[in-house]
Amino acid sequence: QSWRQTAVRVGEWSTDELERFVAARTVDRGFPNTEIGRFQAAVKAAFGGRNKPLLSKPLFVAQVLELVFLGTEFSASQDLLESLVTAYIGREQNEKLIDRNGRPILSGLQIRSLLVELAEEMWNQETREIDTRSARELAEFSLSGSGLGQSAEQQVVERMPSMAFLAPGQRPNTIAFEHETFFAYFLAQRLADRLSQSPTNLAVLLGRSVLPQEVARLSIDRILASS
Repeated sequence: QSWRQTAVRVGEWSTDELERFVAARTVDRGFPNTEIGRFQAAVKAAFGGRNKPLLSKPLFVAQVLELVFLGTEFSASQDLLESLVTAYIGREQNEKLIDRNGRPILSGLQIRSLLVELAEEMWNQETREIDTRSARELAEFSLSGSGLGQSAEQQVVERMPSMAFLAPGQRPNTIAFEHETFFAYFLAQRLADRLSQSPTNLAVLLGRSVLPQEVARLSIDRILASS
């Protein structure tokens, strides 16, 4: 078949484009027009300094704005990716994965661990999508011996395919990380852990495929932050 591939690079939004997006979403969410300026300033603050490269990723702009609507405050001195992950894991923990009494079923660390396991499984399978059944089985295996009751464990297992940072994949009955950066973030956590362990464990992980540059960078950032 005759076809042609054309590469397209998504550039960073201009200040005007960012302001128009925030204004439109503010109106869509039912906030008064008087709030537009405040929300615009809050989003600009989030993408200042070292966080500016993330401005080229529209998903991150949308997610930051949603958190700003909920009252989250950001600053250029914060690691925006880390702040986003922490905020969304907190929402998952305190608003989504709760028991009938409104108490969190898992800790934030346990939720992170599940997402790390999922990223590593995708890496092992050399794919960015995994079927929902495998995702549930992975959660069930990871939670075995955790001390959760059967009902609570089943609730987490059923929730796994629609957990924070995940979205339906391109193939039927599959899931993927919403953005490649989230996949890189959680895989980098596993890589950083392996770097501090035996060379054999690290060799097995790296032997799967060529390591994306973003995973390597995030792994080094994590190691430096903990040293």
